[in-house]
Amino acid sequence: MFLSPERLQNYFVRMKQAEEEQNDFLSQWNIRLTIQLNQEESILVLHLEHKNLQMMILLMEEMKLKYYYNKQ
Repeated sequence: MFLSPERLQNYFVRMKQAEEEQNDFLSQWNIRLTIQLNQEESILVLHLEHKNLQMMILLMEEMKLKYYYNKQ
């Protein structure tokens, strides 16, 4: 498939914009992965804390979402 220089340029511009939007989205979150151990089980926990919304989401290995709103 042949792309004209203009279409090729537009393609790279869109790719760059998508990359910047993704980086901007990721920069809004603090991300931490922890393992909680006790005698019965070990739980893998993904902590996603939004820097602006004061919201933290914990994702447990059972894939249940728990929402915690920090009123600070």
